[in-house]
Amino acid sequence: MLILMLVAFFAAMFCSVPIALAISFSSILALETCSSITGEFIALKVFNGTNNFTLIALPFFMMAGALMQHGGVSKRLINFCKTLVGGVHGALGMVAVLASMLFAAISGSGPATVVSIGCIMLPLMIDDEGYDPAYAGSLVAAAGGLGMVIPPSLPMITYAVLASVSVGQLFMAGVVPGILLGVAMMILNFFVCKKKKMGIRVQRKLTWPIFWASFKDSILALLMPVISLGGIYGGFYTPTEAACVAVVYGLIVGVFVYKEIDLKVFKKILVDSAVMAATALLVMSTVDSFNWVLTITKVPVILSGFIADHFATKYTFVLALAILMLILGCFMSANAALIILTPICAPIAVQMGYNPIQLGIIMIVCLNVGCVTPPFGVHMFIASGITKTPVNKMFKWIWLLTAAMVAVLVLLIFIEPLSAGLPNLMR
Repeated sequence: MLILMLVAFFAAMFCSVPIALAISFSSILALETCSSITGEFIALKVFNGTNNFTLIALPFFMMAGALMQHGGVSKRLINFCKTLVGGVHGALGMVAVLASMLFAAISGSGPATVVSIGCIMLPLMIDDEGYDPAYAGSLVAAAGGLGMVIPPSLPMITYAVLASVSVGQLFMAGVVPGILLGVAMMILNFFVCKKKKMGIRVQRKLTWPIFWASFKDSILALLMPVISLGGIYGGFYTPTEAACVAVVYGLIVGVFVYKEIDLKVFKKILVDSAVMAATALLVMSTVDSFNWVLTITKVPVILSGFIADHFATKYTFVLALAILMLILGCFMSANAALIILTPICAPIAVQMGYNPIQLGIIMIVCLNVGCVTPPFGVHMFIASGITKTPVNKMFKWIWLLTAAMVAVLVLLIFIEPLSAGLPNLMR
């Protein structure tokens, strides 16, 4: 049964069948062919896949990100970042990374971050300061992936549901790794710009009046992650309620303060958010039947035995899992990979004494790398479309940025406090 399901799943993926349909098709085929389970049972599993209060946060965080994207927040975040690092060599590259970090703390979505920041920053980097389009696109693509690591993060919600861990603790665990990844990209950008003579060095001293003027203009945008995440960490509301608060706040700011959201724009926001949310929830609804097949075929038991024979310590297991996730990230979406591997690997890692919160961050960082590496590389393709640069010209820069992210990943694997320290501190 398992072999039939896996063959059907990967065959469907190879034929470019959407991931939700590939999961449901392979599960139904295996169950109908090799068992006496009825179609009613499969339908019940599909229903149970979305019968979870935590999953309500997904569409609301997506809508909050869309409201901020179309409501003028992106421009104000970028202007604030330019004020902070505008006089450093390779400044616009650093601004792109810093703005992506701030927008990631609003949208929770990697692709949304790449589109929002890339459409504004890439023309400035290429036309005004002479950045190589391939490098500029690669940098923004990699920085956009921070939307998966810096809370609120949609893949974090998926992992938390599947691994039965606290969404709030997982959100807290992503703060330090997200900052480390952003700093690593900024440092790399500084040396690349210096060596390749990209980016015009603007000698501008940061003064208090300049900083204060920029801060006042962007304060409502900067308050968004504070209100959303501060409420979660302060115990005022759950992550699901925080997503609803974010939507209301984004709507008020975009309509009544910045006045950049009218009826036409609001309609587009609703449609885009509904499409993205439906895609994510459809995948989640089909995963229960997939996991059921894995359970009844005793895959976790077989895999546990294999790991016990071949991986003596928890670190060797997590290193092997990280390599597997890096490879899978090149071929499928983050949610798909999490849905397939989390129910199997998380219990084994916990049994071996590994922190499930730390494991979740490691898995998400691995998949973040996959979002910019070929052949899947969705962020890479988005940035390529914005810069009108062939993807093959971006490869050399992509691998350089990937090396920087993998270096941070190694630290996260072996140094638990980098990811689990903040959640433990705030319990």
